[in-house]
Amino acid sequence: MKTKPSLEQLMSERWPKLKKRAQNENNPENLIAVLEEIDDLLFIVEMRVAAQSRRTHSRDDTDSRLVHLESDAATSDDSEIGSQ
Repeated sequence: MKTKPSLEQLMSERWPKLKKRAQNENNPENLIAVLEEIDDLLFIVEMRVAAQSRRTHSRDDTDSRLVHLESDAATSDDSEIGSQ
């Protein structure tokens, strides 16, 4: 089974190779192929960044909901104490 290369690995290894190939390519058809590979790499990077962002936002939302629930629980506990 293939493992997904990390974002850092993609940017530090694959990007420089593609950039060099594009800079040195004289044949328009080959240049188009390299540019398509660069486009694919950028798409992969964009998707991974978006996925990481969604995970971060979902954790933030969960944390904020927990804080809200905890504050509601504390408020209801206080009101019950005062009413006794």
